[in-house]
Amino acid sequence: MKTTADTFFKEVIAAHGVPAAIMTDRGSAFSSAFFTHLADLLHIKHRMSASQAARLNGSAESVVKRVSELAKIYVDDDTD
Repeated sequence: MKTTADTFFKEVIAAHGVPAAIMTDRGSAFSSAFFTHLADLLHIKHRMSASQAARLNGSAESVVKRVSELAKIYVDDDTD
């Protein structure tokens, strides 16, 4: 069974490589020991926005939402 993560890895990471840096909000998913260790293993600079940067956090949320929507469309189309 294909997951969104599998598709993202095969289609995005395989085509464009691992990002050099990622800017995220301070959500628990991005501040976890797992994500921190994963970023270290992949040599990704992980930067978190300031907690006061509501506009940046809103922009990041919008991008994540749109990428998630596009990934779901791609996965749905690919399973036919």
